[in-house]
Amino acid sequence: MIGLAPDAVYNMDVDFLDAANGATRRVTMPDGVVFDIKIPLVSRQGKCPSQRQGQSRPRQGSTRRRAMILIAINDHPLFKREGDIISLELPVALHEAVLGASVEVPTLTGTVRMTLPKGTQNGQVLRLRGRGIKKGATAGDILVRARIVMPDKVDDELTAFFEGWQKQHAYNPRQSAEFKS
Repeated sequence: MIGLAPDAVYNMDVDFLDAANGATRRVTMPDGVVFDIKIPLVSRQGKCPSQRQGQSRPRQGSTRRRAMILIAINDHPLFKREGDIISLELPVALHEAVLGASVEVPTLTGTVRMTLPKGTQNGQVLRLRGRGIKKGATAGDILVRARIVMPDKVDDELTAFFEGWQKQHAYNPRQSAEFKS
């Protein structure tokens, strides 16, 4: 029966985490038939694989009907998918970047602690191994990009500290050949 055209095609929005972790959704067809659809792990936009297509009961005097479900995966506010890699931007406080810190990081299945090394740079990418999309018995990684965030208000104490620090440790990050005309 695989390869036969479906009798009906339906669209289904799926949450990002359901597509990443796998889920089961209950579907009610227009004729009232209810069945469960298994959202396979690592679903991509498009049709649900044929072995997962829902089949509804035949109406009296008709043959069994097939329904194809087209999956549209909703965006997630934190996670981005690039192939089988999950990435996210992590806001990092200035003091955490300078001193290093143990911070909480969201993953597909909950929150974990990650160590930011001392001197973490803005845009630096850190890897959480095995916390991404499952691939058989293993799981992919999550790439965490540090985004250093200044405090909402720079107070006099922070200003005085950096004025004193600058006198002793002045540097210009734009001195590379790329920024010289």
